[in-house]
Amino acid sequence: MNLKRNFFYTIIYQLFTILIPIITVPYVSRVLGPKGIGLFSYTGSYAQYFVLVGMIGISLYGNRQIAYNKNNKEKMSKDFWSIYSLQFITSILSFITYLIIFVFINKFNRTLYLIQSITVFTIIFDISWFFIGYEDMKSVVIRNTIVKFIGIICIFIFIKKPSDIIKYTFIMVISNLIGQVIMWINIKGKINFYKPSLKETLKHLKPSLALFISQLAIQIYTLLDKSMLGAITEVYEVGLYENSQKTIKLALTLITSLGVVMLPRMSSLHSQGKKEEFNQLIYKAFSFVNFISFPMVLGLISISNTFSIWFYGESFNGIEFLLKIGSILIIFIGWSNILGIQVMLPMKKEKQFTISVTIGAIVNFILNLFLIKQFKATGTTIASVIAEFSVTLIQFYFLKEIINIKILLKSIIKPLIGSMIMFLILMFIIPMFKVGVFWTLIEVVIGSIIYLIVMYIIKDPFLEERFNAIKIKFLKR
Repeated sequence: MNLKRNFFYTIIYQLFTILIPIITVPYVSRVLGPKGIGLFSYTGSYAQYFVLVGMIGISLYGNRQIAYNKNNKEKMSKDFWSIYSLQFITSILSFITYLIIFVFINKFNRTLYLIQSITVFTIIFDISWFFIGYEDMKSVVIRNTIVKFIGIICIFIFIKKPSDIIKYTFIMVISNLIGQVIMWINIKGKINFYKPSLKETLKHLKPSLALFISQLAIQIYTLLDKSMLGAITEVYEVGLYENSQKTIKLALTLITSLGVVMLPRMSSLHSQGKKEEFNQLIYKAFSFVNFISFPMVLGLISISNTFSIWFYGESFNGIEFLLKIGSILIIFIGWSNILGIQVMLPMKKEKQFTISVTIGAIVNFILNLFLIKQFKATGTTIASVIAEFSVTLIQFYFLKEIINIKILLKSIIKPLIGSMIMFLILMFIIPMFKVGVFWTLIEVVIGSIIYLIVMYIIKDPFLEERFNAIKIKFLKR
């Protein structure tokens, strides 16, 4: 499938996946409150640990293997079934272990933990890595969008009071399960059935584990944050942190979608020895990320005070500070996504990638120990920003002989100038506006127009390239 088209469908898929909680947040936040949201997030964080263990790095490893062999149906089919067999075994073991610990032994919030077990059970059916590696997301996006839309409707119909936290959790996990199951419909015709031997299955264990270690470290940023925050303070603080991160993740969707789509393409280019094309895509990716991440950060800082009031409700007072601090993650995650996912993994630099994210995880853990008790959710957010910065810095160091740092730093200057001018103007005019959905949209539109005008005036290379591409297409017609 065409890279741009696949990027488009992947954006839709990830956007809708994240938009589900974003669309429902204003309603659910007011019904369940910070404690309800925090309880859902806190119990869910433990289920996610077992999801991670059950997948043992297969999401990235399987994606890459399918990308390597997508032009050889027989080889791809063998790889798919042997990798999936490994996933099936580890997923079942992870699910059983979760039930023993959180349902049979644990005595607190047992019903919630039981419902959250469906999240762990769901990974048995997760073959999204195949479609990402195969570069075909269209049919999957359409089917999953319908399922998730039904989930949104159910939330508005059945969630009416704080005690409906059980119903809310059930709707969220069941929607995810159905979405994964229907993916199997789309695989028909793409691969042949193959029954792998135990030896063929286990040969994927070692390379998967290499990526699993790095994924484990990455997940510490999000999962351990919630677990430690809930254990050291209270679920109220987890609720504040959870909702602030949802907003930041929405802003990150474009960037992370680029990483998902680029991984199979970069893997393919590297395996074919196309070094020049490989390097060109790296610099294009950085130009894209810088162009959108800087205005996102300063834009979110600008509107956070008024946005948080109408979006989350008065019970989430203080969340605006988390948004301002956490918005910086957009830049660092954008850079590390390119360096780690789009460059290191295709080049099979799993060891260096794992070192970088492990150091980041350690930094995050240590800072959480010192900051959470005094600063609560704000401390967790600060720890995440510093940890993500350390990951990016280490990855730059490992790739210093491959990537020209001067070129990358140069690509930051104009987006930073454009974003600063936009920020200063917004800070001057926003006090003139009222608080509400309409006024926030007006602020976003004004900010976007200002940014694009400034970038056009200072002749930003990325914007000029996009304009030229549009002109060429228009002239051809």
